[in-house]
Amino acid sequence: MKRIAVVYSVKDGFGGMYAFWRDLINSIPEYKFTFYCTVEPIPKSGFDYVYEKSLIGNFLSKINLQDSLGGLTALRYRKELEKYDVVLFSQANAWPIARSLKNVRKINILFGTARACANAWKGKNLAGVILFKIKEFFEKKGASLCDKILTISEFSKKHLVEENIKKPIVDCGLGVDLSRFSVKFNDKDLREKYDFDKKDFLLLFVGRWSPGKGNDIVTETMKKVSNKKIKMVCVAKKPKDYKELKKYGIYFITGIPDTDLHKIYRMSDLFFFPSRYEGYGLVTAEAAASSIPIITTSTGFPWKLRKNKVLSRYILPIDSDINVFKERILELYSDKKKRELVVKEYLKNKDLFDLSISMDKFRKEIIGR
Repeated sequence: MKRIAVVYSVKDGFGGMYAFWRDLINSIPEYKFTFYCTVEPIPKSGFDYVYEKSLIGNFLSKINLQDSLGGLTALRYRKELEKYDVVLFSQANAWPIARSLKNVRKINILFGTARACANAWKGKNLAGVILFKIKEFFEKKGASLCDKILTISEFSKKHLVEENIKKPIVDCGLGVDLSRFSVKFNDKDLREKYDFDKKDFLLLFVGRWSPGKGNDIVTETMKKVSNKKIKMVCVAKKPKDYKELKKYGIYFITGIPDTDLHKIYRMSDLFFFPSRYEGYGLVTAEAAASSIPIITTSTGFPWKLRKNKVLSRYILPIDSDINVFKERILELYSDKKKRELVVKEYLKNKDLFDLSISMDKFRKEIIGR
């Protein structure tokens, strides 16, 4: 059996990463995957992995450069990595280890780009901008040592091209299992379970409740919406001020198993996700597959649809005024036909969030068939 090694430099908590690797492994069953972890062992994954504690790895993790400089820690695995048919670098961790691998196919998989992150924080967080500029430097160095770069959206590819990386860059996309999120059910019982009325107009937010995901935009928008029938449902860890946020119609639901998340989407009337940066935007893809209208920002896969005649009105620039977000919500709240149009346009472009299409592309780029 042929073998693929993955140099893995990700901290726990990035659950979407595990799902991606599980789906990729299932798409290439004739190859055996082994993960060489530079930060920590992959928890609860069931993947084959190699991990040795490292002072360098611990230090890089503390200063949040474990992804950009994970290739330093990976040098200890050099002789083993040379025995593989393909070595995949997860995120920007190819430098300097990729330089020493002479007879192995080297592919860098980048789920997002440091340049786009730095741009998202300009004028808001100087420390964040500096950190991501450092990451951008090593991102370019590592990617340049690989045979090709695979990424997950045209938005990410655009920023990698701007970094002037002189290697092939391929957008393989990402996505969700469309059949799972298209299942219909009676949401009456679910609304009652979470104490929502059947007449409530439910907005949905899924993800980390943080400035990076636009929690401040959600809060300020709901303050201006000021409609008791419009409620914001957040599938996120409760913040310390969650009782205060409830005054503005913002509610938190926790402990939702991944297998039941699709029901929360189908229970909702509109997905509101004003994230400042997404490499792809998996939760937005889940919403699109669930056939609910979406108001989001021009980042991740929706960036490619920003000029769509219908969707451009609801895929907003990241620096849009709060009043614009409020107006778009009230517009869709009061007009069912417009909500239906938004759903139809996303479904016309479902190739952008169909997991099976994405995995076929990754397979072809990695093993050539």
